[in-house]
Amino acid sequence: MRYTLSTHGVVLSAFNRRQIEEKAARLSKYLQHPLPIEITLRREGKGLITCGVTYGEGKRVLHAERSHQSLEAGLDEALEALKKEIIRTRERSRA
Repeated sequence: MRYTLSTHGVVLSAFNRRQIEEKAARLSKYLQHPLPIEITLRREGKGLITCGVTYGEGKRVLHAERSHQSLEAGLDEALEALKKEIIRTRERSRA
């Protein structure tokens, strides 16, 4: 699975990078086109980390963003929201 990762105010360890790669790989079975996903992590006030995940290009861009105290929980929520959006979009196009 191809992805781009950008961080703003967040320092990642090798373990965190491996976790991000594994979690992003779970999303690959829902993707129809081999486009990379973009993962953005940024530290917000009060210890929150905002995780944004974007998939697509051109007119069909899907984006999910969630904030949480922990990196893992925020990333899980954002990836789950993007997965639901991908499934919803696919069902609409079939109808």
